[in-house]
Amino acid sequence: ATGISASFFGIEGAAKHSLALYTRRDAIILRDHILAGLERMSIHPAGDDVVITIVGGGATGVEVAGTLAELRNALAASYPEIDPKRVKIRLVEMGPALLPPFTTSLREYARRQLESRGVEVLLNTAIREVTADSVTVSDGQTLRSDLTVWAAGVAASPDVAHWGLPQGRHGLIVVRPDLRVKGENRIFAIGDIGYVEDDPLPQLSPAAMQAGRHAAAQIARL
Repeated sequence: ATGISASFFGIEGAAKHSLALYTRRDAIILRDHILAGLERMSIHPAGDDVVITIVGGGATGVEVAGTLAELRNALAASYPEIDPKRVKIRLVEMGPALLPPFTTSLREYARRQLESRGVEVLLNTAIREVTADSVTVSDGQTLRSDLTVWAAGVAASPDVAHWGLPQGRHGLIVVRPDLRVKGENRIFAIGDIGYVEDDPLPQLSPAAMQAGRHAAAQIARL
């Protein structure tokens, strides 16, 4: 149950200039950056707007965009001097829809809900480069981005390759439906590191917790 980390797919500047959100440490760093930006806006209300770009329209990216939109709408309580419209949120997805593993109706629902909350959703748009204050997208446009959050993909730690276990997509460990590693009888892989080839589980905490309970029950039976 080692979890996974962000995969930047070799995109120039992505690893250096964007923040991931796959560990508690990542979450704390992201929170501090956001709060620091709001503090600057409250001290200098006539300054520039804050633009936040989330890269990746999967479950993590959609959840981050929705949470930031709710935070923006609640600014009046803590930062009454900041106009919420000055905090701009952009979600960029290279595919034709958000939440690829879900049904079409849920994908469209998610998009409509985000847009109704003021999130700019860019579909069929890939990121070509990330800098400290911008992102360059597939059509050549360079868009301002004061904070770029990377939720576009994940991969197993390079250490996993040395364990002698079967690896699948993004280096994840291939498991059978009972969560035992393929070809092994006494090794389980649970959470994001485990990959069921025929029916991949969503890489979300509820699924990981259910997998933990399921593996525990299987171990007790064995």
